[in-house]
Amino acid sequence: MNFKHLILEKEGAISTLSFNRPDRLNSMTTESLEELIESVRIVSQDGGVRVLIVTGVGRAFSSGADMDFLQYLINLKNGAQFRRVLRDLVQKAINSFEKLEKPVIAAINGPAAGGGAELALACDFRIASEKARFIFTEVKIGIIPDGGGIPRLTRLVGYGKAKEIILTGKTIEGKEAESIGLVNKCVAPDQLMAEAKELANRLINCSPLALGVAKRMIDQAMDFDLMTALDMVGFAQSELINSEDFQEGIQAFLDKRKPVFKGT
Repeated sequence: MNFKHLILEKEGAISTLSFNRPDRLNSMTTESLEELIESVRIVSQDGGVRVLIVTGVGRAFSSGADMDFLQYLINLKNGAQFRRVLRDLVQKAINSFEKLEKPVIAAINGPAAGGGAELALACDFRIASEKARFIFTEVKIGIIPDGGGIPRLTRLVGYGKAKEIILTGKTIEGKEAESIGLVNKCVAPDQLMAEAKELANRLINCSPLALGVAKRMIDQAMDFDLMTALDMVGFAQSELINSEDFQEGIQAFLDKRKPVFKGT
């Protein structure tokens, strides 16, 4: 499908989604947010896609909201209208990557600011270039991260570090992001996509059904006490144990061969 602000490509079982406004540092507009939602829907419904990689064209991952979009938000008549747009467009677009029952890898090639940084946080894995920067400067202009950055950053790096980053408007370079657990790995710029694809290929070898359930369980387990989380895992496992993927996995192990998973 052709998009105005994004490029969605498919190579085998891997889809790559690229922000494509390099002249505007891949900033997001109303249209690009709608395209993000649609692109995730396409990937979700394509049974041949096992992993999604998200990156940016040019020198930036995404600089967040476009100035015209920010002005549109400022001009909304009241708080209720703003919250509706925030929930139904901005947060919906970012949340769609977390809700997708397929692994999502953010290949962060450059600056990720505002909504761009928050979208990266909603992905399952973050591989950063040494040129990557996470920019959380909202408090310096009188607002706060509103696309999920506050709870997701806190879960990733802890209360103390999250407060240090958000309350001071600190910029985090790629290597520091790796050291505090904000990204899984920081690599040289020319190794970024190769590293992301290597991880994607490792994920492709696993059962897509199990990956989707495991992703959902990990995300939901954060919201419940241990005993409730264990009950949730038990119910999920009771479905997986009757799946064709599990039967294939066991048979492949016994046959000493590579399993052929179908996601059923």
